[in-house]
Amino acid sequence: MGMAVIALSVTVRILMLPLTIKSRATEEDKERIGRLYTDLKRRFKSSDPLRYQNEKSKLVRREKSMIRSEVINLGIQIFIALMLWRVFSTGLKGHDLHLLYHWVPEPDLPFNLIFLKSIDLSKPSLQLNLLASLLLFILEVLQVMFSPFEPTVNDRLMQIIVPVGVFLYLYRMPGGKKLFVITSSLFSLLMILIFEGWDLMVAIREQEV
Repeated sequence: MGMAVIALSVTVRILMLPLTIKSRATEEDKERIGRLYTDLKRRFKSSDPLRYQNEKSKLVRREKSMIRSEVINLGIQIFIALMLWRVFSTGLKGHDLHLLYHWVPEPDLPFNLIFLKSIDLSKPSLQLNLLASLLLFILEVLQVMFSPFEPTVNDRLMQIIVPVGVFLYLYRMPGGKKLFVITSSLFSLLMILIFEGWDLMVAIREQEV
């Protein structure tokens, strides 16, 4: 079951690569939109709520393609999270096997739920929880490190808030969900290293020319 979760996570991330690449390519656009939205709130939300709503609607319409990509990305992740919650909360007992398509062979029971010979994926795992939070902390640090913008106080706070929040969120969840988060985070780390390494190579070649 552990290998199945890892395979699922890698497959999902590979299928989402176009969205990931597009999201990275528009990172500066997202920062620009964030600054515009903050400026709208500061100027109009309290003094002129009607104009604030109109200007916000205009901003959303202008940038709807990028916002749509972000919503799709988030929606996919929420769907996967709910699916894994369903699988590891009830499906592992074999009660849902009748829902398989007729061409899918029925797997043998009971499922092997022990990962690395010691971690029961159907129960909460402190080790996997700590590892998931640590990887998310590393991701937050790298994103700030490689960002083209000067990190703000909020950026620094997010480096702590996100890992702690995820630790608390996953605390009572089965280990299978945490294994998915860990695999997805490792995939993200690999993508960051590849993208940043490529950018570095391009910059070196441009300097040589």
